[in-house]
Amino acid sequence: MKTTQRPIEGIIPAPISVFDENRSFDYDGFARQIEYLVEGGVNGVFLTGTTAEGAYVTMDERLKAVETVERVAGTRVTIYAVIARAGTHQTLEELKMLAGTAVSYVASVTPYYMPTDQAGIMTHYRTLADESPVPFLLYNIPQNTHNPIQIDTVLELSKHTNIVGIKDSSGDFKGYTHGVLTLRNGFAWIQGEDLLDAPSFALGAPAIVTGLGNVEIAPYV
Repeated sequence: MKTTQRPIEGIIPAPISVFDENRSFDYDGFARQIEYLVEGGVNGVFLTGTTAEGAYVTMDERLKAVETVERVAGTRVTIYAVIARAGTHQTLEELKMLAGTAVSYVASVTPYYMPTDQAGIMTHYRTLADESPVPFLLYNIPQNTHNPIQIDTVLELSKHTNIVGIKDSSGDFKGYTHGVLTLRNGFAWIQGEDLLDAPSFALGAPAIVTGLGNVEIAPYV
């Protein structure tokens, strides 16, 4: 069984990125949103992913977002950092930047813009997991990347000692169910589609990531 210092569990909102009218990151507004979510009783925060428009957030903004959560939340929540870069080398640069922060897990999408086969996706993730300073999560969101992670690829990548789970935002509940029922060795199947939260918990999912929870977190908690 794969274990980490902080378990992957419960309600993990994906906070919005807050910008002012000049398109500058509003860290004070972001801090207020984080405080709202933490006070609501969430288990973690999933930073700079799709809900946060992570593909458009700069490396510096990503780091300062992590630092803001550290300052506001302290150790009250588990910090997940998402890297939404199109290629392996760009993602590796950001991985190095996150070393030494309070991030407990890093997640990354598949390569995008250029078509990538499953062999390429496996090479991408193995390279990242080898270099990641913290446990690593796959992130399947094919409606955005156009490069889906197939179930057999997930099963193969789960053998890597530093790949501990997947955030599945594909909406493919059949594939998700297959994964949850096949991998029962501590590999975390995190549901990323809000409309599938309840059946995922019923199936045995350890955690969900919610975007809609930014508006009202209490029903999720």
